[in-house]
Amino acid sequence: MANLFKFKLTTISPVHIGCQESISPYSDYIYKGGKVLFIDENKLMDFFKGRRDMDEIIDDYMEVIRFQASSNLESRYNVEDFFQKYGLEVGDFVSYTLDTNGEVSQVINRTINSCGRPYIPGSSLKGAIRTCLLYYHMKEEDVNFRGGSPYIGGDVFGNFANDILKYLSISDTNTVRNTECEILRIGRYNLKKESLDVPVVVEAINPNTHFNFSINLKGKMESRFKYLNKDNIGDLLVIINQFYIE
Repeated sequence: MANLFKFKLTTISPVHIGCQESISPYSDYIYKGGKVLFIDENKLMDFFKGRRDMDEIIDDYMEVIRFQASSNLESRYNVEDFFQKYGLEVGDFVSYTLDTNGEVSQVINRTINSCGRPYIPGSSLKGAIRTCLLYYHMKEEDVNFRGGSPYIGGDVFGNFANDILKYLSISDTNTVRNTECEILRIGRYNLKKESLDVPVVVEAINPNTHFNFSINLKGKMESRFKYLNKDNIGDLLVIINQFYIE
């Protein structure tokens, strides 16, 4: 029988876990005053529907989007200009705003979410713990896991179908409000080139955001993997903590 252990997780830095979603600068948001303003599509559609010249205005709006996407000009007719043309207050069509660390004018890569509410997947947490466990075996058993397996750690934990970490189950966290995020311009530092790669813009969960998740230990074995046994959460936590201390 498995044992379920509940944990509280608090982010200590911005956290971005990418997904396939993106936010378009042409139709989804406006950058203004150091903030990213997200356009509420429902409010915009209600405005269109309330106009007798709805088709004409929709065509005008779509033309703005097409023009922005095809133009390289810094000064160009944009979504904010569209609002001004029809005497509309941008704030009346904004669903929420997020802080940013710099001017934003490009596609924003979203962090993983459920119906717009960000969370941290259990698979990401398990991947981080897997790294800790690999380090533990490398250090304690002098294991070199860089070689003969199709994926990292296969020569320690077993092949995909029989991976011993099937006895470690980690839940997704709860979701949080979309306003618990910020928009960040980030770049990876290339150690060989000693320079930053091309920066990208991401949505990231704020530091000091609180989540809940659970770890389920299902093992029942007498082996080097005893830390996966149902009563051995303490041993598992020691291994995780030691990795990050070192």
